[in-house]
Amino acid sequence: MIKAIFHDKHGRCLISKPPEYKLENITNPEVYSVDCLFQWKGGTRCDEFVFFDLNQNQTGLYLIERKKNSQDIEKVRQQLQGGADFIEGFLKKDPATYDQPFNFIPVWISKIKPTQRSILKKDAKISLKGRKKLIRQVKKGGALPKIV
Repeated sequence: MIKAIFHDKHGRCLISKPPEYKLENITNPEVYSVDCLFQWKGGTRCDEFVFFDLNQNQTGLYLIERKKNSQDIEKVRQQLQGGADFIEGFLKKDPATYDQPFNFIPVWISKIKPTQRSILKKDAKISLKGRKKLIRQVKKGGALPKIV
């Protein structure tokens, strides 16, 4: 339901599947350009939202940040949190979406160093509707982590 309502309001920002990652085993994915949503206005936010049908009654959501060679975990965290804040605001504005079940994972598409991986596993969390999730890293061309 969240995916359908988001599409009704922001369908103009729907993009084709980006080549930087694989959408494997995901039912009916829709990828949205966050820059399009904000129409190039300033602010800290992620690059894309990927909505999909997690199961019959639940929406899955990936918050995606793509970086070529960024080493700044805090900047990536802020951008992903900016995307989560946008989604939370969207959910709060529409009573039909706020209580709908969903699950999410923030994802950083980039090469990273082993020291960064250990930081991601402990400290890099994104909050959305009171739930905190660690940022998951995926190499360019890799499959997004499974949401259950």
